[in-house]
Amino acid sequence: MTGPSQWMENFTHKKALLFYLFNFCALLLLAQQPMEIKIEKTQFHPGDSIRLTCHIPQWDGTQRLGTLNLFVEDVAHQNSWRLRYPVVEGYTEAILKLPNIIPEGVYAISAQLQTVFFQLNGSIQTKYKEDSIRYTLLLDNRASISGLLAVSETGQFRMPRHVFSGSASLFFSPLVPVKSKNTLDIKITTPLDSSFQSLSDTLLYFSIGKLIEAADTISYVPDGSFFNLYPQSTLKELIVTAKAKTPIKKFDEANTSGFFRGDNQQTFSGLDGEFSGFITILDYLQGRVAGLVVTKDSESFDGYSVNWRNEPTAFFLDEIPVDVQTIYSFPPNEIAMIKIFRPPFLGLAFGGSGGAISIYSKRAALGGGSRVKNHFIIRGFSPTKSVLLPALKK
Repeated sequence: MTGPSQWMENFTHKKALLFYLFNFCALLLLAQQPMEIKIEKTQFHPGDSIRLTCHIPQWDGTQRLGTLNLFVEDVAHQNSWRLRYPVVEGYTEAILKLPNIIPEGVYAISAQLQTVFFQLNGSIQTKYKEDSIRYTLLLDNRASISGLLAVSETGQFRMPRHVFSGSASLFFSPLVPVKSKNTLDIKITTPLDSSFQSLSDTLLYFSIGKLIEAADTISYVPDGSFFNLYPQSTLKELIVTAKAKTPIKKFDEANTSGFFRGDNQQTFSGLDGEFSGFITILDYLQGRVAGLVVTKDSESFDGYSVNWRNEPTAFFLDEIPVDVQTIYSFPPNEIAMIKIFRPPFLGLAFGGSGGAISIYSKRAALGGGSRVKNHFIIRGFSPTKSVLLPALKK
């Protein structure tokens, strides 16, 4: 005879089994949902544009969000492009521009539907006492988005959904900057850049300058792993000839990140001892940067103020926010590089109207100290109008 406890255990097991069966059937039905991928014709010429539409009828009138991943390549595997577009309420469209230099031939479009939208999750790897952090997203068109993110007791946070195309620089900063220290070591993940199980997939063909023949489509075998990684380029082989890099250029590339990268700043090198003859690096900067005003308080031995366009200038030491007193106290002969950023400096979520000065110590070149990571380059969606530029040939 079955007792109450045994009956309850059997009921619990059956309930769990029914729950898993229900979810399995739901996933099976979802996998059978048709994804309608259409192009207006199958034969094009160099210079034409392909209008591609994606429709998921079951998502009409819902708030479902997804991501359409496209892999476009010629059947001879000589040129390939990876694109992704937001799917909102079951619909998206894209324009694929064929440049005049694109090779003629037969091309394949592999489309896969990802059930997640762009969502960035992160966590703070070191101790952090505040309940929020600042973030700034600098887009390709130089527009910026900034705000505050709530941080859980375990250091977890989630960014709001931002729809943008191309790549973007993401910069995190503490709610309250700490002098000479950085407790903000960030780890981020986004499911769009991970391997995934597609909800639906479609394969279709088009041609450029010729008719599609059966042999072209029969012999074509798409790479089953092409959605697992998001490569930076389609170049098979490229030989670049360039001038030898200077020591300060090598140092710059090895020790800067995020908003501090690039060549649009004024740079001073201390690798050859240029700064060693000065008591403070602020004395060195005085008069060397147009528009930067360094003022010393005659009544105070260490009283300095630095302004640009009548706004206080921001300071960083090894890309950590610090105050002017820290910069004053840092030995000039220990400085490897100075980067000057004209106002406004977008590396600050709030402020930056007085520009910024970033000091890099020589210990960074020696690998001394731990380098935290709070700057990231992230990839958003593809532009609505994308040009399928072919790979360069030798």
